[in-house]
Amino acid sequence: MRLQGLKLGLGVGLLLATGCGQLWRPFLEASSCDPSANCATEDLSVPTEPPMVVWSKQGPPNGLAADLYAVAAGADNEVMVGGDNGTFWRYKAGAAWSSPLAVNSKRVRSLYTHGQGQSWAAGDAATVQVWNGTGWARNPPPGTLYPSLSSIWVDPQKSIWTVGSSNTIYVFNGITGGWGSMPSPGPAAELLTAVTGAGPYLRWLASDHATVYQWDGAAFSTLPATPTVVRSMWAASETELWVAGDAGMILRRTTAGWEPQALPGLVSARRINSIVGNGQGKLWAVGEGGLVLHFDGSRWRLEDAATTVELTAVSVPLGREDAWLVGLQSTIRYRAPSLPVVLLDLGVPSDLPTVDLSKSDFPVL
Repeated sequence: MRLQGLKLGLGVGLLLATGCGQLWRPFLEASSCDPSANCATEDLSVPTEPPMVVWSKQGPPNGLAADLYAVAAGADNEVMVGGDNGTFWRYKAGAAWSSPLAVNSKRVRSLYTHGQGQSWAAGDAATVQVWNGTGWARNPPPGTLYPSLSSIWVDPQKSIWTVGSSNTIYVFNGITGGWGSMPSPGPAAELLTAVTGAGPYLRWLASDHATVYQWDGAAFSTLPATPTVVRSMWAASETELWVAGDAGMILRRTTAGWEPQALPGLVSARRINSIVGNGQGKLWAVGEGGLVLHFDGSRWRLEDAATTVELTAVSVPLGREDAWLVGLQSTIRYRAPSLPVVLLDLGVPSDLPTVDLSKSDFPVL
């Protein structure tokens, strides 16, 4: 096909995030036209969908050979990943990956960070660890039980909530410095799968019985049942909660109740293991078969992690879009922040030169 007489009144952007493999190519392109038809030479069309964002492969660092289950990315540009056998790997912008020494060899299942060089980890054998910027220190909850802790969340006062397989909720008071515990509001056989919070009092717990509990600072209440098991939760505010789980489930809860999300096709066949937001209306979710979903504030779209292995966790600093994910087989991926593209109708002056895109020496992208 020969493109003739295309006037370019506005530079066309080719945005490639250097070194991260993200592809973002908004463009104006000439409509295809049969040579026998009476086509206008300036008939421009704008694609209705941006190209799929591609996450770039990171590492794995030399020596990393483990399934990964947790990641925490802070606004201080520090990223921590964790997984089997007490594996921890740390990345700081401008430096190489390093492997901090863990306190034991138990699986790391959940990580949380506020940035500023502080992170928290939870995992098997009731392991809770605190990263102080230079090393990990153990901070175990009390008791003789050694449950597998599946999720950890930390409020701005550094009070820790962590849940797991023991039907017990462990809470560390960040002000007084002591641990406490409370029984789960559900049945004894219930496995608590996730915890999150917002504001000074509101906390939410999820279970493998398709149940979500809300703590208001004094007592628990049970929210209406979800269609399937909740695997992950993220609270955007005290009035907006997002949950994700089995059979491609993503729900948003507001004061009006649960709102099912319209997702791309085939997602319903996959478990979603993790969901997170950046506090500015953008969310990401990951799951089975290399599934990556992105909510841009109005709809969910697929993104490409260039893998089919199970993805287990995703994290993004508040207020930003440079997200990180991890998965089985030492999988680590990075998503560079997308850049806004605004198409402006500035008009095309009649005296602009004509550019013939069919010239053989024109650069091919």
